[in-house]
Amino acid sequence: MAFAAVATLAVAAPFDDLEAAAAAWDGLRAAIASGDADAQASATADDAPRVYVGALAGLAAAGGAAPPPAHLAAFAEQLAAALANACVLAARSKNTAFVDALADAGAAPGLLAVMGLALPQRCYLGCAKCLHVLCASSPKARLDAVGDVAKQTLATTLGWCVLASDAAGKPDGTLKYRDRVLAGEVLKVCYAVAAGRRHDLKDAGAGYLLSPGEAPDDPAVTLIGVCLRAVLCGARAPYDVPPACLDAVNLLTCAPKTYYCWLVENGAVPRLCNLLEGILNDYVVENKYESPETTLPPLLDAFLKLCAASSKGKRQLKEWIFPPEADAVWMPKLAEAKARAKGDEALQKEFDAARIHPVDAPRYATRSLLLKLMCDLEPVTKRLVAELVWALCDEDADEFTVRCGVGNAIAFLQIKKLMPMPKPSF
Repeated sequence: MAFAAVATLAVAAPFDDLEAAAAAWDGLRAAIASGDADAQASATADDAPRVYVGALAGLAAAGGAAPPPAHLAAFAEQLAAALANACVLAARSKNTAFVDALADAGAAPGLLAVMGLALPQRCYLGCAKCLHVLCASSPKARLDAVGDVAKQTLATTLGWCVLASDAAGKPDGTLKYRDRVLAGEVLKVCYAVAAGRRHDLKDAGAGYLLSPGEAPDDPAVTLIGVCLRAVLCGARAPYDVPPACLDAVNLLTCAPKTYYCWLVENGAVPRLCNLLEGILNDYVVENKYESPETTLPPLLDAFLKLCAASSKGKRQLKEWIFPPEADAVWMPKLAEAKARAKGDEALQKEFDAARIHPVDAPRYATRSLLLKLMCDLEPVTKRLVAELVWALCDEDADEFTVRCGVGNAIAFLQIKKLMPMPKPSF
């Protein structure tokens, strides 16, 4: 059996023949990926964590040797890939017992130690996938990931993936992808730690230690914040939504108010609006996302937090979604129609019927796509869109009703206990 081969090597001096060990781990990786039931069962069995952690410890020790042993890179790559497959399998099958046992055995420190070695990028990718599964499930793994060395390893890995370097070789804050996939996985790890620590500590004001902007005196956390801005605000084609941007938005939802203010002052709002346009196009127009509840809601949540943190950012966002030049066209017309209808029952009925729909919603405009989502079947998206428009309207029921239309506004205003429906004042 594939797992029996790696278990035997792990017990009996695995680093005497790294070429054979690499082949054994590659066999396990392939067997798990191909759906071999025996391999999958043994790879996530009760005794498997001990084998994996032992192999990681041996790899970290061998990687620190000078010169490193022959075939070490191939061994590291195949070990990380096999362990990643086992972790992903456990996550998909909801085998939390295996994940928790792996974390309790010390897998997270072992993986982070391996990521600190000079090894192939695919080895780092396998380690990051494992860390994501572990940190998404285990408080022990999350605690292991917030140590000083662990934070520095994750931050420098992310910085290498996404930041350009100056003449001295130091990151200069601008976007330059070296490895988009690895960047996405490291961002997933940071989000799993930041979001999970919030739950672990039972305190929304406590430090999560991998939230961007959370610890301005911590170089690692500061670097993560710089990387996050680079990913969110870097140049990209119109309507392009790179997967790493979606991972970055998830992490952004864990950031404190001070980080949102910093983003606003560093010109991030237009780039975030571009990202919103791309996601709306993919979701509403192209219908690309199989799980829409995991794509648009995080960005809407981030915009709500941005509005709460920065009045300047809120104003910029409102002007992007509801352009003042468009308001200057429809507002006088609405006022004129309202004045004509006064005292004329037929015109009043016509005026009231028109108010069922949004007053200004050109097809495919950002505001039109957003308002369309107020009738979406996905409840979280629908509620967050309404909350965002409500915030942009400064919680003014009249403006909210005019912009959304009575048909869209009525359910939300009932939730806010603002019925009967107010009449527009402009």
